[in-house]
Amino acid sequence: MRQLYLLAGAADLAIETGDSALTAKLQDLWQDMAGTKTSLTGGVGARYDWEAFGDPYELPADRSYNETCAAIASVHFSWRMALLTGQPRYSDLIERTLYNGFLSGVGLDGRHWLYVNPLHRRARAHERLGDQTATRTEWFRCACCPPNAMRLLASLPHYFATHNAQGFQLHQYATGIYTSGDFTVRVATRYPWEGQITTTIDQAPPGVTSFSLRIPAWCDRFQARFNGTPVDAPAPDGWLTVTSAFTPGDTLVLDLDMPVRFTWPHHRVDALRGMRALERGPLVYCLEAVDQPEDVDLEEIVIDPTAAATVTGAPHLLGGVNTVTLHGRRQRTDDAWWSYRTESQAELPQDEVQLTAVPYGVWGNRGSGAMRVWFPERTEGTD
Repeated sequence: MRQLYLLAGAADLAIETGDSALTAKLQDLWQDMAGTKTSLTGGVGARYDWEAFGDPYELPADRSYNETCAAIASVHFSWRMALLTGQPRYSDLIERTLYNGFLSGVGLDGRHWLYVNPLHRRARAHERLGDQTATRTEWFRCACCPPNAMRLLASLPHYFATHNAQGFQLHQYATGIYTSGDFTVRVATRYPWEGQITTTIDQAPPGVTSFSLRIPAWCDRFQARFNGTPVDAPAPDGWLTVTSAFTPGDTLVLDLDMPVRFTWPHHRVDALRGMRALERGPLVYCLEAVDQPEDVDLEEIVIDPTAAATVTGAPHLLGGVNTVTLHGRRQRTDDAWWSYRTESQAELPQDEVQLTAVPYGVWGNRGSGAMRVWFPERTEGTD
């Protein structure tokens, strides 16, 4: 956390001074963090000891620390890099962190918190007590996370819009009114549950200028309409840009395709090799034991990424979420005294099972229980 706050300050210095060497070094450090030391949820900090980054690709699911304050510091650093460079990758990571690695730290009641945010919690977890437990608590001995989380939530609009000499850029998507420079834009959307974002210009500078919407890195297909006319504008740089002499009432509608995605880890992440995770839009999903059949142990589950997954609205669950139903198999635990097998030994029997996934950002709000983001995948030929 402290390193990221330091780097946020260094990015402020680079913005003020235009120091190109400092900017290049900050880009290298951010890439090292994002590319080799960040969990799927945007959480950072692999090691409990010293609340520290680990080695490159040291990203365990069950023992990851991922302090809530470190996620906030990541947002601070990434936002300054977005301002410094104009590149959308920094706002991509902000989005991922906000909806997952940060949001999980805040209870739905606004009164219970997670200091650490692992991606795997066993039913009979052996945890450190106090600030290092993965069970929501009302307060901490070191109470940095609750006020830090409230500060970020209070300042969220600050991270949504920017302007420069070329025009106006919208970085994040939520219903509201956003002003930057001479632009004021109204946004209406059900994002992240749905992919349609309707933007209406309330105020624009005179003359021809540009209006840009970030195309999230997770999105492979999208459509856009300006005042009802399809926009034929690819976004190779991560920005969908419309150039016009805008007038109040102009609308730009963006439709982002949101299929369910089964995600692989990088092949160098040893702790996750052979695993898959579930995502939709900007949200990482997880399985909580409370949503599964009573006889299902999450430690025995192998998921089937080739089977169709179904998205269902659940307005009365966890404040109103979309759940994902997926298919897997339950591999019975062997009662032998030895935990290792050879190819000559018979495979353990497996049963088909239907599973329900919820967004990771709202896990742990129904008591303390098992949770997993990463699961072994069923491959062809597995019985």
